[in-house]
Amino acid sequence: MDVYETVKTIGSGSFGQVYMARHKREGKNYVIKRVKTRDMTQKDLENTENEVRLIFSLIFIHSIIRSF
Repeated sequence: MDVYETVKTIGSGSFGQVYMARHKREGKNYVIKRVKTRDMTQKDLENTENEVRLIFSLIFIHSIIRSF
């Protein structure tokens, strides 16, 4: 997180927080989700991993669509 500056908190839940952050060198804004996995059940860990996979697939699809 050293390369990002937190702009504001967007939301929070039982497992973590979501932030708007600015990349210090690029100046671009990003959304960062910090999740506490220490106290999660196995099922919650699996759901979190599935969420990460889904987000990455959406980013990949968005990259392809933008390139056309």
